[in-house]
Amino acid sequence: MTYTVQGGNLQTKYTKLTSVDPVAIAGPGGVVVGIYAAEITGGTPTLAIYVTNGTTNTFKRGAKAMTAYEEYEHNVILVLKANETLMADPSLANQIDVAVTYIPKDMSAKGGA
Repeated sequence: MTYTVQGGNLQTKYTKLTSVDPVAIAGPGGVVVGIYAAEITGGTPTLAIYVTNGTTNTFKRGAKAMTAYEEYEHNVILVLKANETLMADPSLANQIDVAVTYIPKDMSAKGGA
Protein backbone atom coordinates (compact mmCIF):
# COMPACT_ATOMS: atom_id res chain seq x y z
CA MET A 1 0.00 0.00 0.00
CA THR A 2 1.30 3.48 -0.83
CA TYR A 3 0.41 6.79 0.81
CA THR A 4 1.23 10.27 -0.43
CA VAL A 5 1.40 12.75 2.44
CA GLN A 6 1.30 16.36 1.32
CA GLY A 7 2.59 18.92 3.77
CA GLY A 8 2.50 16.33 6.54
CA ASN A 9 4.73 16.01 9.55
CA LEU A 10 5.02 12.22 9.63
CA GLN A 11 6.33 10.92 12.97
CA THR A 12 6.77 7.58 14.71
CA LYS A 13 6.11 7.01 18.40
CA TYR A 14 7.70 3.96 20.04
CA THR A 15 6.10 2.56 23.19
CA LYS A 16 7.13 -0.35 25.42
CA LEU A 17 4.04 -1.76 27.14
CA THR A 18 5.55 -2.04 30.64
CA SER A 19 2.34 -2.66 32.60
CA VAL A 20 -1.06 -4.26 32.15
CA ASP A 21 -2.74 -0.85 32.22
CA PRO A 22 -3.97 0.68 28.94
CA VAL A 23 -1.48 3.18 27.52
CA ALA A 24 -1.87 5.97 24.95
CA ILE A 25 0.05 5.14 21.79
CA ALA A 26 -1.15 8.13 19.69
CA GLY A 27 -3.13 11.30 20.18
CA PRO A 28 -5.08 13.03 21.36
CA GLY A 29 -5.98 14.06 17.84
CA GLY A 30 -3.98 13.47 14.67
CA VAL A 31 -3.96 10.96 11.84
CA VAL A 32 -2.62 7.44 12.38
CA VAL A 33 -1.23 5.80 9.22
CA GLY A 34 0.31 2.63 10.63
CA ILE A 35 0.40 0.47 13.76
CA TYR A 36 3.11 -2.12 14.44
CA ALA A 37 3.35 -4.38 17.50
CA ALA A 38 5.83 -7.13 18.31
CA GLU A 39 5.76 -9.81 20.99
CA ILE A 40 9.37 -9.77 22.24
CA THR A 41 9.74 -12.49 24.91
CA GLY A 42 8.38 -15.70 23.43
CA GLY A 43 5.14 -15.45 25.41
CA THR A 44 1.51 -15.34 24.36
CA PRO A 45 0.00 -12.10 25.72
CA THR A 46 -3.25 -10.67 24.43
CA LEU A 47 -3.33 -7.23 22.87
CA ALA A 48 -6.29 -4.90 22.32
CA ILE A 49 -6.05 -1.63 20.39
CA TYR A 50 -8.85 0.90 20.58
CA VAL A 51 -9.80 4.56 20.20
CA THR A 52 -11.28 6.29 23.23
CA ASN A 53 -12.76 9.70 23.90
CA GLY A 54 -12.71 9.04 27.64
CA THR A 55 -16.27 7.70 27.63
CA THR A 56 -16.60 5.34 24.68
CA ASN A 57 -14.06 2.79 23.43
CA THR A 58 -14.09 1.75 19.77
CA PHE A 59 -11.95 -1.33 19.18
CA LYS A 60 -9.63 -1.57 16.18
CA ARG A 61 -8.25 -4.91 17.45
CA GLY A 62 -10.24 -6.76 20.09
CA ALA A 63 -8.29 -8.56 22.84
CA LYS A 64 -6.59 -11.26 20.79
CA ALA A 65 -3.71 -13.52 21.79
CA MET A 66 -0.37 -13.00 20.09
CA THR A 67 1.87 -15.98 19.40
CA ALA A 68 5.52 -16.07 20.46
CA TYR A 69 7.50 -13.39 18.59
CA GLU A 70 4.46 -12.49 16.46
CA GLU A 71 4.47 -9.19 14.62
CA TYR A 72 1.17 -7.33 14.11
CA GLU A 73 1.03 -4.70 11.39
CA HIS A 74 -1.98 -2.62 10.44
CA ASN A 75 -1.81 0.01 7.70
CA VAL A 76 -4.75 2.35 8.16
CA ILE A 77 -5.86 5.94 7.77
CA LEU A 78 -7.39 6.60 11.17
CA VAL A 79 -8.38 10.19 11.91
CA LEU A 80 -8.45 10.93 15.65
CA LYS A 81 -10.61 13.85 16.70
CA ALA A 82 -9.13 16.35 19.15
CA ASN A 83 -10.58 14.44 22.12
CA GLU A 84 -9.70 10.93 20.88
CA THR A 85 -6.66 8.83 21.79
CA LEU A 86 -5.41 5.53 20.38
CA MET A 87 -4.79 3.06 23.22
CA ALA A 88 -3.02 -0.28 23.59
CA ASP A 89 -4.11 -2.70 26.32
CA PRO A 90 -1.86 -5.74 26.92
CA SER A 91 -2.63 -8.68 29.21
CA LEU A 92 1.00 -9.02 30.35
CA ALA A 93 3.69 -6.42 31.07
CA ASN A 94 7.04 -6.13 29.30
CA GLN A 95 6.16 -8.48 26.43
CA ILE A 96 4.98 -6.17 23.63
CA ASP A 97 6.61 -3.21 21.90
CA VAL A 98 4.48 -0.88 19.74
CA ALA A 99 5.32 1.66 17.04
CA VAL A 100 2.71 4.04 15.62
CA THR A 101 3.33 6.22 12.58
CA TYR A 102 1.13 9.30 12.62
CA ILE A 103 0.65 12.92 11.64
CA PRO A 104 0.18 15.05 14.78
CA LYS A 105 -2.88 17.23 15.03
CA ASP A 106 -2.52 20.67 13.49
CA MET A 107 -3.89 23.26 15.90
CA SER A 108 -4.37 25.68 12.99
CA ALA A 109 -6.59 23.23 11.05
CA LYS A 110 -10.32 23.87 10.94
CA GLY A 111 -13.12 21.42 11.69
CA GLY A 112 -13.09 17.92 13.16
CA ALA A 113 -13.55 18.90 16.81
